[in-house]
Amino acid sequence: MPLTTRIGRLFRSRITMSATSIALLSIILIVGFQNCGKAGFDSATTDATLQSTNPASSAPFAYEASVDMITYNSCNSPSSQGKTYNFLIGSYDSKNSTGGVVGQSSTVAKSGVKLKSDFINYAYQVLKPDYPNPDIVASQVQRLLAESTLNAKVVPQLSVRSINKSLRLNNVFSKTNTPSLGIDVLAVLGDLSNPTWADTLLANGFPKKSKIEYADFFSLASNTQNRIEGAFHFNNNEQTAEDYRNAFNKIGNIDAQLVLGFSYENEGMLITPESTDQDVMSTAYGRGYQMTFSIPTAYAASPSSWAYHPNNVVSKIEEYDLESGKAVTDATWDCNLKYKIVRQEDAEFDWNTVVLAIDQAVTTDASIAAADKALRKEELIAEQASYYGRPTGATKAGFCPKMNYLTLMTVPPQTSVYGTGAYAGKTYAEILEMVRRHLPASDWDINLEVGCVVPKKFGCYQENEQGVTSGGSYYGKYKVANAVNKGCFHQFDASYYKANQKYNGALPVEWCNEFVTVCTKR
Repeated sequence: MPLTTRIGRLFRSRITMSATSIALLSIILIVGFQNCGKAGFDSATTDATLQSTNPASSAPFAYEASVDMITYNSCNSPSSQGKTYNFLIGSYDSKNSTGGVVGQSSTVAKSGVKLKSDFINYAYQVLKPDYPNPDIVASQVQRLLAESTLNAKVVPQLSVRSINKSLRLNNVFSKTNTPSLGIDVLAVLGDLSNPTWADTLLANGFPKKSKIEYADFFSLASNTQNRIEGAFHFNNNEQTAEDYRNAFNKIGNIDAQLVLGFSYENEGMLITPESTDQDVMSTAYGRGYQMTFSIPTAYAASPSSWAYHPNNVVSKIEEYDLESGKAVTDATWDCNLKYKIVRQEDAEFDWNTVVLAIDQAVTTDASIAAADKALRKEELIAEQASYYGRPTGATKAGFCPKMNYLTLMTVPPQTSVYGTGAYAGKTYAEILEMVRRHLPASDWDINLEVGCVVPKKFGCYQENEQGVTSGGSYYGKYKVANAVNKGCFHQFDASYYKANQKYNGALPVEWCNEFVTVCTKR
């Protein structure tokens, strides 16, 4: 590709470039690659195309990247804003990871960043050994990266983008009208040509290897830049949350993907192999993750699911190469872990507190006749026992009790959701360590056996008040349906069309469940 074409593409590919940086880039492009000797370039090469231009300016794009864990959290309540994520994406499983081998499915990384074989082959083609070295060395290849027109100052980035035919990958989904760096476009790691990251990449791909390995942990980088990880906060309300989910589901004119691509430092535009003047960004270097959202399915014993429940669990992820537009055939994703989000007051409590609260509420409620109070207390206690599924005589109640840590070292039934993919054969302790990457103990309680989580610092359900004796709600708040085959209400959007669907002839009075879905690559 001609150097002028590459320069033109670089200018088209950058969305935040000042006049000063444009002038500086021009100087670099004109004179920055004249001193080739220090990188060990072979000026005597017989390849005519390499003689006509500086080898650094003709180097192919050097990087590949992918992730192995994507978590979706459907919380969109007012109290959760700014306190939790909706998407959390990361790359973790590798022999380079800290913490030993717990949670690892193999000794070779499934994701992270690696150098492309095309670039390594190019380096061997254009570089010559620096005397007295008998062969080229890693430092020469690192300098080739740093002086390359295409590869210098490249950083991985995460974003949610449209792949609609008219908008393509130029379109970034954003919380406001203008996409923002650090909010809608997340830069991860750092300049990959810098030795902080390049040394690890080269160790996994140089000298030339039959299979170049991913690196997902960079020990020379700071804690915030030593691995691919990023969080998005999109769910302002139920309507917005479902709009995003429908975009992923290709409903309407928008077709969304979660994108792990590349950009230049402090810029938001993806780097693309396209070189036409129009540059519609139909392709880019990197990976796209096509997510499918569904309504939660009922348990086998239940007749059906509530057809109007929000589609707030992830049922499938397909991984695509954005450069070719084709599915990545060796990437299989499991989204089996769907954890019901339970309020703290519904998680676990002493049953006597329920009985005492109902007794006090009914006793002090002047609207209930004295002769009816005893019967009303019995009715409310029975309603609460049914709601929590409390066995007769049990001293505890709740939907998400503390996990029995005596079971941590046991392997769960392999017929369960933990019997496939990255979790197969692992103990509850190993599985918990993996899940804790995205649901830390500081923010969440987890019961893997029950399949539930409890947020500690925010609520996923609105705190509207209701009469203490209305519908058996003894603690003064709306109930959550806690059954996916039961009619439920979308609590934050009273006028939202799905909130007005009837269940058994009446409008639902209980809130729909929110969920956390943890997806992992095999």
